[in-house]
Amino acid sequence: MKRIESLFVLVLIIVCSMYLYSSFSLPFGSLKSPGPGLLPTIIGCIGLVMSLAWFILAYQKEKKLSLSVDRTEEKAAIEAPPPMRKLLWLVLAIVCYIVAFKFVSPLVNTLVIMIVLAKIFGLEGWKKPLIMGVSFSAFIYVVFVMWFNIQF
Repeated sequence: MKRIESLFVLVLIIVCSMYLYSSFSLPFGSLKSPGPGLLPTIIGCIGLVMSLAWFILAYQKEKKLSLSVDRTEEKAAIEAPPPMRKLLWLVLAIVCYIVAFKFVSPLVNTLVIMIVLAKIFGLEGWKKPLIMGVSFSAFIYVVFVMWFNIQF
């Protein structure tokens, strides 16, 4: 893994860990009445898991590149967007997600942000990001609408 990428991912892991830790200070609520700490805890967990997955995948990719003599993989690694560009896209996506909450249904908003985040983090094709987005939106629907009886 390149030094700048590993530094970026480690900083991202630290930021997500701090966000998750601070979300624990908010009241979590009960099953029938969720508190303000529920969503930040879920988002913090997802961010931390995605960051750790990125770190592991980048490490494995670098290991493959060092063992492989195939130049096409090296060329693909060189052409990958730098971590700073990914960070800027991530910040832009989150800002758009927050702004869109006033105008778009939370389920549609979540579907779109999950697809965008999957593409930012390099998930190939469109089938996997769509499956991930629909699955996460369905999870949000089940938890908030069916379980907690919160209507959007």
